[in-house]
Formats: sequence, C-alpha cells, structure tokens
Amino acid sequence: MNHVLYGQLLGNPIIYLDDEMIHFPFAKINALVYYLLINQTVSREEMASLLWPDKTETSAKKNLRNTIYQANKTLGDDYIVSLANQILAWNDALPIELDVDHLLNDDPFNPDIYQDEFLHQFYIKGCERYDNWLNQMRRFYAHEFTKKLYAKVQHDIEQKNFAEVERYIHRLTSIDEFDEHYYQLLMNYYHQRGMYSKVIETYMHLSQLLNQELGITPTAETEAIYKETISEVQKSQHHKKNQLPDVYFSRPEAMATYEEVVDRFVSGNTAEVLLIYGETGNGKTEFVERMQQISTLDVLNVAITAKKMYAKNSGYVWDKWLTRLADVLQNCCEKEVSDSIDAIRYHALHQEHDKEVSYTQVDKVYQTLKPLLMNHKVIVTIDQFEQIDVPSLKLMHLLVSDYDLPILFIWIGNGQTLPETQQIINQLRHTHFCHEIEIKPLTLHQTEHFITNLLENKQQTMPQAEKEAIYHFSGGNILFIHEMVNLYMKGQPITQLTDKMAASIDKQCSFLSQDGIELLETLALFQKGVTMPLLSSLIGLNLMPMKRELKELFRRNLIIEETHQGALTIRIKAERIKHYFDEHQNKTLKKLMHGKIADTLIEHHGIYLTNTQDLSQIAYHLRHADRVLEALEYELAYLQHSLKFRHELFPVYNQEQTGTIETLNFTPAEVEERLEMIQQELTAIENSREVDIVFLKLELRFLYIQGRYFIRIGSYEEGIDNILAVIVKAKEINESDYLLRAYFQMIYYCI
Repeated sequence: MNHVLYGQLLGNPIIYLDDEMIHFPFAKINALVYYLLINQTVSREEMASLLWPDKTETSAKKNLRNTIYQANKTLGDDYIVSLANQILAWNDALPIELDVDHLLNDDPFNPDIYQDEFLHQFYIKGCERYDNWLNQMRRFYAHEFTKKLYAKVQHDIEQKNFAEVERYIHRLTSIDEFDEHYYQLLMNYYHQRGMYSKVIETYMHLSQLLNQELGITPTAETEAIYKETISEVQKSQHHKKNQLPDVYFSRPEAMATYEEVVDRFVSGNTAEVLLIYGETGNGKTEFVERMQQISTLDVLNVAITAKKMYAKNSGYVWDKWLTRLADVLQNCCEKEVSDSIDAIRYHALHQEHDKEVSYTQVDKVYQTLKPLLMNHKVIVTIDQFEQIDVPSLKLMHLLVSDYDLPILFIWIGNGQTLPETQQIINQLRHTHFCHEIEIKPLTLHQTEHFITNLLENKQQTMPQAEKEAIYHFSGGNILFIHEMVNLYMKGQPITQLTDKMAASIDKQCSFLSQDGIELLETLALFQKGVTMPLLSSLIGLNLMPMKRELKELFRRNLIIEETHQGALTIRIKAERIKHYFDEHQNKTLKKLMHGKIADTLIEHHGIYLTNTQDLSQIAYHLRHADRVLEALEYELAYLQHSLKFRHELFPVYNQEQTGTIETLNFTPAEVEERLEMIQQELTAIENSREVDIVFLKLELRFLYIQGRYFIRIGSYEEGIDNILAVIVKAKEINESDYLLRAYFQMIYYCI
C-alpha cells in the first residue's frame, strides 16, 4: 500500500507522510523538495546552481546527489527520481497531494486553504536565484487567492450571505493594504448593512494610510461611497427611529454635521461659524484635524491655537490668524500681502481713545480682505477657543454678521468661556450664523470597546472590573482612558494623575476665581454630596457671592445637584476632577479642613446629622484629620446604629434566620470587613501608644458590638466569649453601663 505525501506550502511549510510530520536533516533538502513539488521536473544543472551558486559544478552536483539521497531516505521511498540521468522528477507511481493544487483547482473555492503566503518565512541564505523564484511564486499564489476570494465575497454579498464577508475582506486588505478595491468592497458591504459608522471609519483609515505612506488621497469611486454615506447619516438625523449609535472612533453624526456645514459654506458666499465643544481631552482637535485631512475640497486652511498667557492681550488672536493667513496666501498664491495685512492688524484698527473698534474700521478690514480672498475659500480653525481675547472675538463677530467674506471660523473649545465670550456666542446662535457640534465622552460600552482595541495593539488584556473602574474615574474622557491604560500596562495605579491628566484639568478649570477654586477644594474633601448650609458654613461666603460662584461652577459643568435621603446636596461631577483637587491640596491644610468639617458636623448635629450615615461621615473626616480614637468612636456608633441590635432568646432554632442580618447599610461581608478593620486599628493603637481610659472604653464598646453581632449570626461561642470579656474589662475600669448591658445579654442567653 502506497503512502500519501501531503505538502502544505501556503503558510509555514510542512510535509506530511500519512498525517505524520516529516523533518528533513537540513534546509536545502526542504528547498529541493518544495521546488520539485511546484515545478515537477528540473535539470540537475539548474537545481545545483540554484542551491549552491558559489560552488564549482562538480562540488554542487555532489552536494545535490547527497541531498537527493537524504530526501528519499527521510521519506522512506524513491520519491525523487532521475530521468535519463539529467532530469530530476517526482515518482509518478507515488501519490502526492498539495494545498496549492486545491487553491487553483477546487470548486467550490475554500478560502481557508490559503493560511499565509507561499513558503512563509522560508529562506535559503546566499541563494539569490532561489529567493527570486520564491518571491515570484508568492506573488502568483497571492494573486490567485485574492482574485478568487474577491469574487467569492462579491457573490456572498449579492446572495446576502454575510456570515464571513467582513473576515474575508480583512484578509484581502492584510495581503495588499494599498488596494482600494478591497476598501470599496468593505465600505459597500457596511453601507448595505446600514453600518454607516463603519463606512466612515474605513474611509478615515484608508485616507490616513494613503496620505502617510503614498502621499495621495482616495479615488473618486471611494469618495463617492463616503459622500453617499454622509448623506444617509444627514437624512437619518431627521428621523429619531433611525438614529445611529454614537461610535467613538468615527462619530458619524458629528462628521455628517461637519460635512454639511463645510459643503454649504463652500457652495455659498457668506461667512459662518462652526463651534465644536466638549470636555478637554474628548478628542475635539483630533476630530477636526482628521476631517480636514480627508477633505478633498479646494479650501485654504488657516490653523492657530489660542494661549492662556495672552488671553488678556487685546487683539492677539486677531493678529495671529492674520499672520497665518498671510503665510498661507504667500505659499499657495505667491502673493505679497504683508503690507495689506499690516494695515488691518488690531493696533492699526483700534483708536487710542475708543473702547472698541468702530464699524468704519471693520469695513476697512472687509475692503482689504475681499480682493485678497477672491477665488478662495478660507477655513480658520482656532483651537483652545476658551482662551480667546474678547476684542478679537468681537471683530470676528462683526465680520461674520455683517459681511459676505468667504471665511468659515471653526472654534474648538471646552466650553469654559468667559461670560462676555458666551454672550457673543449666544448672539451668533440667535442669528443662525453659528452651527454647533458637541464631542461627547464615551459611554461605558464604548469605553470597554476602546480599551480592548488599545490593548489588542499591545497584545494584552484587562479584567472587566478594571475597565469599569477606568470608565467611572475617567467619565469616558478619551485622554484619561489613554493615560490610565498606559498606567495599567506599566503596573502603576490607574488613578495616579499623569502630567497630561493634570494639564487637561487645568484647562477645564481655567479662569475660575479663587473662591471657585476653594469651593472645589472643599467639595473634594467629601465622600459624597454636601448640603448648602454646611458648605456655606465651611467656606465663610455670604449668600450672594456663594450664589455667583456656584452658578459659574454649574455653568462650567464642574458640579451637580443631587437629592440624597431627602436633602439637597452638591458634589463635584467628575471623579477625576475631585481626585485632582484632593491631591493638589497641602496635606497639613487638608488635615485641618477635615478636622473642621468633623467638628462642624458634630457641633450642628441637629441640623446636619439627619441619619446614621452622617456618623460614618464624621468618622471619615476624623480619620483624615489624624484623630483616630475619635474616628473609631463614631465608626462604632455608626455600626451600632446600623445593626439595629435587639436582645433575642438563644439558641436560634430557625435555621432560615441564622446567619442573616437585618441592617440599615451593610451586607454580612461588609459588616465583617468593617469589624476586622476596627480590630486592626485598635491593635495598632495599643502597640504604638500608652493605653488610657478612652482607648479602654472604645475597646469595650467594640467587644460588645462584635459579641452582639456574633450572637446575631448564630456564632454563639464566639459571641458569648466577647460578652464575658466585656464583663471582665468593664469591672476593671468601673464601666457600669457596659457591665449592665453585658449581664443583660447573658440573662437572655441563660433563659
């Protein structure tokens, strides 16, 4: 019975003999076998020169004879035979099967037969002609595979057999990442399925790839699919039932709005404003840069960034964008415009005794720019718009409202603007000159997906709990997610504020008054929300100044109102901002403030301590004020109130009730965790200081509460041991209250 030889040549090459993997002694045997499997026959001279190009003919042929012998010996039969002593060939009498034959001949076509390129990673050193043959065959089989797979994908799409379509197209792009036909096929597939965000994502990826690697833009056919998709998205915005999900990486609705505004501007003759806003770190600047990068419209792009250090310098943004415009016009049109531009700079327009630039001077700007911008459309992008100086903004406002210059101002900001700036924006909204796009934070689902993609690039994974922790701390902010994932991969605490995180929050809190900063610093000290009377008492502000500061913090979306157990409270909205203001305070001052908060809560018990939860709050602040014994006193009071102890008869025969706790705030595991924590704190205090009567009373109270808890859950022996310890210790320090309580508990036990 003949054995079957199978050659797997597409991918990492493997030779099987009856399903058993064959290992040849040296690589040139493999090279000979692979060459013969593909070509069937070859002359001895050709094969010798291919494998031993640096040897003499005699030496090369000798090596070849040995190689043939070793190959047949390893295979166990004469698979390689000699015809007329000059030609090498495979023995026709022995069955051979090759995956490359299945690729070329099988019907139906099986895409999985092509595992990777022909003889993947196989290489023979010093054999250039053999290497050339390898590359030629790799191109041939890759072409045959992609041709067949492309046809199969087209057929599957036509038949609506979508199960493997996306995977197959990604295989095509992995073989040739610059072939636009594959991306067009993928975009058409997504479009047909209504997955518009995926169409846009694919287009953006292709545009970036072609621009960076080849310096070109997508073809008209590719752009047509993209434009059609944008049109569909714009239509869907008018029908709530067809709204697209917000996808972080492409933001289809935001892109559709951007395209709509820019297209209308290019086809029209009026100046407009596009305001793009959202939290610092949400990707606003990247969004605009990508949109401008993939745009094929004939426009001049002028981009500047406003700076905080110059925000009080009148006209600095106005002069900055004019300077950049002059550079752009000089580069693209070779126009000498410096004299004209100098004539309309802010200092040239502003009269010394006038508060504002007059309409006459604004008209001068118009008359100067009109001829310079003839046959041009200009997009002026101002990043960090919240830092713009008001005089510059007023000039832009007048240009947009009263003149027909071909300028589109794109203002990118975090919304933390001055009141005067906000007033001008509101006026533009009212007159419909201002269009808006909000770049929102990611949702929990989008954050999880985003983190997964980030980690896939690094070949790492992350537990679900860590992903949720990143979301809750970051609030879905892309910059913070990036930084926290980097910290996670370095094995560092994910809530450790990096320089980028701190700079982001600095921007978000720009222009806050000192009173506003102090309010945030005080709110950051609390675990939860704070009532207005308590906050006012701590800050020391009168009603009207407090109202102004809180109004500004609400406007900047830094704080929120909540109702907690019937009381109206205020807290910092984002956990990352709370963490920032807590970390950036002086440690000594923080201790003093925590102590002040605790004392205020204790002093005004009737006003502020509306429930047992406030006992825990006092304990929290006392602990952070390094007043540990007082903190333990309130922690024990909190436990005692929460557990709602009642004296029961023992033993408890109802097994269904045994081990259950009727508490206000805790699960059994949480109670035991708190008891363990208090036990450790008491032990630490006992080991580090001289024991006094205050400590002994605390220890007594703890033993009593712990004993009552053990009895409650049915651990009678442990519970009674605690109660007996209470009796002994209460006698030692003459504490009659707990002595009576302990005896009372023992009476119930003995009944």
